[in-house]
Amino acid sequence: MKQPDSAERKSAVRQAISNMEAGRPAIAPEVKPITAELLERLGDALLWHIVVEPYVPKQRGMLVKAPISIEAERILSQVARVVLVGCFAWKSKTASGLDLAGETHKPEVGDYVLHEAYAGTEIHLTTGHMLRILTETECKLRVKDPELIRAWL
Repeated sequence: MKQPDSAERKSAVRQAISNMEAGRPAIAPEVKPITAELLERLGDALLWHIVVEPYVPKQRGMLVKAPISIEAERILSQVARVVLVGCFAWKSKTASGLDLAGETHKPEVGDYVLHEAYAGTEIHLTTGHMLRILTETECKLRVKDPELIRAWL
């Protein structure tokens, strides 16, 4: 991963100081989607687990959301993009005997899913990214267009 040069760091520090003087948070929580390089450094999903990245809808309109609101949307989002899939995901049987291998709409890496509220385990990376580790049965819907699903804070 490319490290910021001295000029970029000075600019970021100046921006943080300017934000603090204006009463805004020092650093805005805007985080770009996780990269393949960062996922490679992270590791692999094991067994029947699925790693997803929360989806935050694009902002519309003229009003600017507060940074705390954007961060809350990331945490409370129920729509996420699949970034890693364990080798046994959708190949096992549930406790009630349901064979998950028969599921015809299995999400793959890059697909969006709707999951249960507060499902799985949140992990926060030092890069500012937040990921969630789910089991295959916590995914409720493979979403074709995540912009259709609206979440309100």
